[in-house]
Amino acid sequence: MTLSSQKKKSKRTGHNRAVFFDKLARVIINAGGAAVILAVISILVFIFIEAYPLLKGAVVTGKKDIAPAVFKPVGLPVLSAVDEYQKIVLAVTDSGRFDFVNLESQEIIKSFRFPELSNRAVVSSSMDIGGKNIALGLDSGFVALFGLEYNISFDENDKRVSQPEVTLVDFVRVDSLGSNIRKIDYQVNEEGVRSTAVITEDGRVIFYSKYREYSLFGDGEVTEYKTGLTRFIQSKPTGLTMDSDGNKLFVSTGEGELFYFDVSDKELPEYLTSIKATDGGTPVTAVKFILGDQSVIVGDTGGNVSSFMKVLDDGSEQGWKLVKVHTFEKQNSAVTSIGASSRNKSFITGNKNGTAYIYYLTTGKTILKFDGSGIPVKHVSIAPKSNGSVILYANGTIANYVIDDPHPEVTIGALFNKIWYEGYKQPEYVWQSTGGTDAFESKLSLVPLIAGTLKGTFYAMLFAVPLALLGALYLSVFSHPKLKSTVK
Repeated sequence: MTLSSQKKKSKRTGHNRAVFFDKLARVIINAGGAAVILAVISILVFIFIEAYPLLKGAVVTGKKDIAPAVFKPVGLPVLSAVDEYQKIVLAVTDSGRFDFVNLESQEIIKSFRFPELSNRAVVSSSMDIGGKNIALGLDSGFVALFGLEYNISFDENDKRVSQPEVTLVDFVRVDSLGSNIRKIDYQVNEEGVRSTAVITEDGRVIFYSKYREYSLFGDGEVTEYKTGLTRFIQSKPTGLTMDSDGNKLFVSTGEGELFYFDVSDKELPEYLTSIKATDGGTPVTAVKFILGDQSVIVGDTGGNVSSFMKVLDDGSEQGWKLVKVHTFEKQNSAVTSIGASSRNKSFITGNKNGTAYIYYLTTGKTILKFDGSGIPVKHVSIAPKSNGSVILYANGTIANYVIDDPHPEVTIGALFNKIWYEGYKQPEYVWQSTGGTDAFESKLSLVPLIAGTLKGTFYAMLFAVPLALLGALYLSVFSHPKLKSTVK
């Protein structure tokens, strides 16, 4: 083979090798680009899958009704609630009997009767937000206070068994004049101090407290206080609610007023202030503290639902004032009952036309609406895990709804709008996603995160852009060609 032939062959081999590596590089670059695009799309899909449940609305996944015939001939329910597993419904009848009904079999599995309630009529009732303390307002000025517990065990097949227990804590005549107890609220704090507030049939407001003070030797002395609060209220009282510690008391009236009392000193309750809670003096028909004991929900005869809370105010004598913070979707008739969740800031209301609404305090959104058959709602409550609700109608029918709503606190407005949070003077953009208790109000505004990201980017660019421009200018004008080729 001649020298020229060898050169041609070597040149052809080099060319073929260059073509091969060029094709290989093209394939690798194309595959890498496609992989990057696929990775970005996958990340976006993953983010969407994770974020979609946050914006998905609440869904009713099950419903079961308990007919009034289950409780006859004993009487009709005046209060109802469900256990945390939504297997057992409690119904307190107007005869004072506590019935526990299995939702599957529709049978009463356990009942409690108390001789103290014999020949007594249940006029009013209430249950605290934790579902452990129940009060019954009776005729002739009597009040019966109860404790409720569910004892959980497992049988030989590892099947969970729930055994409800009801204990009569106290039976006392709160009104010495013997008037029927038309409205009642009852709370027990961590020290065991029992606080009860009632409205009598003739329109008087009475605060009653009872607790045991222990000495160093272990024995204790029972102390009880009874105070009339009617002198502070000029119009007819229509409802009342206390915080979970029994230190704050709100009383509503038929002229749309809301009276606020400090009852932390059980011997000397103090009147603090009052406000007009409704437009035009529309009578308030229901009032309720919700989880955290900062906000009070008010419902009136016009179907209006709103929330009030204390806001710092340097111009007032007390250093604070009561302010209407949220107004919720209006209902089509008078609000008859309000129930609060023990897990989050949601609450349920029922009205005279048989419709029930579940709202979320922070965002003001309507989570769910339950259309009734025109029968007035007597009592409403939310399941302990906030995954269901119980609605008691005036004819004695009880409806239990199972609800799937894992993120009621998330809305587009909560992410991008100013929100008026509890404890704040005004609506603000705030990010604080977690807290130490269920009473914590999630603050999910993305605006501070976006602003922080943009601010960080701006400051980074403030340093990076001049350095990059000066470096490029130096390389192109002043640097040695060898350095320039090395850097490039």
